[in-house]
Amino acid sequence: MRIVGDQVGLPALAIGGFTALILIGTGLAQEVTRGQTLPDTGISAGALLLFPEISAETEYDDNITFAEDDKRSDVVARVAGSVTAQTQWSRHAFQTDIFGEVERFADNDDADAERFGGRVSGRLDVSRAMTVDGAATVERDALARRDSDNEGQLEPREFNRYSGEVGFRYRPNRIGVEIDLTLDRRDFVDAADDDQDREQIGIRTRLSYETAPGFDLFVEPFARFEDFDELQNGVDRDRQTYGALVGSRIDLTGALAAEAGVGLFRESFEDDQFDDRTSLGLDGAVDWEVSRRTRLRGQATRQDVATTVDGAASKVATSVGLRATHEVTEELTAAFDAEYRNESFEGISREDNDFRAGIAAEFELTRRLFAGARYEFSTRDSSEDGSSFTNNTATVRLTGRF
Repeated sequence: MRIVGDQVGLPALAIGGFTALILIGTGLAQEVTRGQTLPDTGISAGALLLFPEISAETEYDDNITFAEDDKRSDVVARVAGSVTAQTQWSRHAFQTDIFGEVERFADNDDADAERFGGRVSGRLDVSRAMTVDGAATVERDALARRDSDNEGQLEPREFNRYSGEVGFRYRPNRIGVEIDLTLDRRDFVDAADDDQDREQIGIRTRLSYETAPGFDLFVEPFARFEDFDELQNGVDRDRQTYGALVGSRIDLTGALAAEAGVGLFRESFEDDQFDDRTSLGLDGAVDWEVSRRTRLRGQATRQDVATTVDGAASKVATSVGLRATHEVTEELTAAFDAEYRNESFEGISREDNDFRAGIAAEFELTRRLFAGARYEFSTRDSSEDGSSFTNNTATVRLTGRF
């Protein structure tokens, strides 16, 4: 049953969430002062370790529809919760996750949304050299309001998502083999969005060779198959993508880990009005523990992405991102992140250039209660009239991790 704005108002949602967190955090702090020792992380439950988390936040957004003109601002309250259960076995692994979020707008009830779902994952250690892993997820989600497929929409475009993956890893010596199979299905709730229902099947194989301790070379062929249930305005968006990356992976004693692959991929479209095309592919990431208190992570990708923008068959997205975290004191952690993203649309002469940057801080009030704040600026420069925007958000949050 959908909870409408009149049933759970924004003030009640925000006040109730913050109050509950404060009471829980205060109670746990009192237990510690009475000499009851709490584990650093998780709650032991037999063979399982539970990680419950609840958060309440309030955000000011100066452009909730990401519009170029006629901007609309609002205050948003969110309450989110999750529980993760992990096994504590010496071999094999199993994990379940349950999560949910309620989002309420002060002046725009039509934008209210709920997101929820669950995930199970596991790993089977067949031998020291061979493992098999898998995961399955079921969730209710909605298109991001800044998504090019969702421009100018206030009411959330909700969909049910069903995804699964199976992986095989085998490394008896310096030679390694990995195979991953994925399935992703999206069913939109509103019948008017039935032409966006689709599924994607993917396969990835990696062959690697360790040339020196902590240094691998690899080749990674892959394929993806996108299948839409219906035509959209007479356009068939079904496509097949084939490609391969070659690259290397390096791991220096845990302080620096990096991986980068570059190659080509080719898209073939079912609709004759779209020409097949070959593009550069890229996938890379760097994790660097600069010091005990400072970490840096960088990412770069270039790949094909499905789209339902009128007249477009797909888009090629290129992104470069950086995140830095620094432990100022034992209680205070600061973070900075930034990302540049370019999207080039196939079939129409549209190109989007997005940039966003944010700063955040989190303070440990008690061993289980954390207060945080974040500011983010984002902008889009689009060749499509009316699709550019600027957006500013400021958020305060209270989080309980138990």
